[in-house]
Amino acid sequence: MACPSARVPFSSAIDVIVEPKTTAELKIKETVGYADKAWQEGIVSLDNQLESIDDPFLKKALMLAVDGTEPQELRSIMDVELDCKAEREEQVPKHFESAGDSPRPSASSVRFWDSSR
Repeated sequence: MACPSARVPFSSAIDVIVEPKTTAELKIKETVGYADKAWQEGIVSLDNQLESIDDPFLKKALMLAVDGTEPQELRSIMDVELDCKAEREEQVPKHFESAGDSPRPSASSVRFWDSSR
């Protein structure tokens, strides 16, 4: 299955330079919290919290689970999501590499703004 878009969003390029805001430990705690709530109150109880989830991958997975998607189908869908994310992330370095290939304008081809016009 092909990814809907292999374009690299600017936010992905920024993650190469700046450390992402969340750590693995925080992600694990968040996920365990959702699992505990689902175990105690049922998976549908997570429906009210979906809007507050920032991570698009986790949000999509929980939305599918709350909607009653079969576990094997949910796993298949999320595997495709991971493959697409990996494909997009492979494109990030290529954009930086190709930026160095652009020809630089010569001084004679650059026009400066003239305030007298």
